[in-house]
Amino acid sequence: MEVDLELQAKDLFKEVIWDGNVEQIAIWLDGDWSVTSTVHFDERNKADEPVMVLNLRDVFAKIDFSFDTIEELINKIENILNGHGPIDVKL
Repeated sequence: MEVDLELQAKDLFKEVIWDGNVEQIAIWLDGDWSVTSTVHFDERNKADEPVMVLNLRDVFAKIDFSFDTIEELINKIENILNGHGPIDVKL
């Protein structure tokens, strides 16, 4: 079964990144994700540690910031979650 970033939340994920007010996003193996400074993160982190924490400044320092690169980032995360690449916290 392929994991993807919870489809109902994919557009929200893009919007959160595009707004640029977020420094880190945590991602769990089941495709759930959260901004690290939220109640959802705190609750989820108590039960299960994320497999990735993306520092968005670092990620977008390496690539151009655009809707296309956000989509590429999502595809790369999904590939990693589905075992098609090593889990690399820095992406």
